[in-house]
Amino acid sequence: MNFRDANFALCKYIKSTELSKNTAALIRQLHTSKDNQEIENRSSFGSLASSINAHFFSYIIVDADRDSIIKSNPFITKIPHLTKNETALLKQSHSILTKLINLCLSDFKVEAPSLYCALNPYSDIRGHDENIDDNVLVGFEDAFFYDCAKAFKETPSYKLLTTSHTWSAIKGLSFNELMQFIMVMRKEVYSYDFDEVSPELTKLKINRLTATPSQVDIIANQAYIMFSLREMLFSSCQLVFRAITGGELIILNNDNIVSIDGPFSNLISKGVSVTSIDLPLMHYLKVTGDIVLLNCQRSDYHKLNEFGRIEGASFNRTSEEGEIMHYSIRFIDESLNPFQLRV
Repeated sequence: MNFRDANFALCKYIKSTELSKNTAALIRQLHTSKDNQEIENRSSFGSLASSINAHFFSYIIVDADRDSIIKSNPFITKIPHLTKNETALLKQSHSILTKLINLCLSDFKVEAPSLYCALNPYSDIRGHDENIDDNVLVGFEDAFFYDCAKAFKETPSYKLLTTSHTWSAIKGLSFNELMQFIMVMRKEVYSYDFDEVSPELTKLKINRLTATPSQVDIIANQAYIMFSLREMLFSSCQLVFRAITGGELIILNNDNIVSIDGPFSNLISKGVSVTSIDLPLMHYLKVTGDIVLLNCQRSDYHKLNEFGRIEGASFNRTSEEGEIMHYSIRFIDESLNPFQLRV
């Protein structure tokens, strides 16, 4: 079973749990405005949490930082506290994501503890690992989590990193050093439009193909692989987050697609730009980062059947069919990797 299929199996299981039903109701409440009940209105809570982009932990952060948020934002006068039960429910849901991540990275916990922390997609967020107790997940089927972990460790990116001749050196790096490498690579990728590649990454590719790679090139390539692994884990968490909050896999097909530009292909990824009729999504949650299935017959008779990750979404126009949305979608492989194996 590949990593993508293992995640879908985990999501199907989690959607059937009572935790999913309760958490979905809470998240919906935290994003819903209540007319004529301004004091009880909690929609600003949900909006602030979405901007942090740390799934369930975002809501815990907003609750902890509510006083400083109010002081720094004159347009927000009140952020209702989470109740004790609501906080416990969010921590339990966050624990599911934490358990998934920790099992995927379990081989590094002793052998490469700094890497174990750095590859966690929440590692740059304060307190992400505080007060998280796996015991709150008693009763959950462990097999689905272990299947995901096993599949993750079989991915090409994981093997490429752990079998490289620089592996011993990587294991000796500190958390701060690893995070610096990963964040620099992240900036190189996301500072450009999703169909463009930075000059530095282009240069790195040329050097690898035409010359003996320098020490800097070798380090950059390893940083790119570590960055990719972190993105794979974030995609995994995004799938599970959507499952817990009641979401379904978004399917773009001939029934809702207005037009497609692409596919494009460059040194690091492939993707398309899609204009479609607005889908019945949970609009109170950001769709950026969501996994979608593109399954359509193009006008040029080319069949498109790809999984992808939404990198950007914007309102396009209003038509007779409803609102028209524009999505930038980067294809993902069976490892949930939106990036080519190596630069």
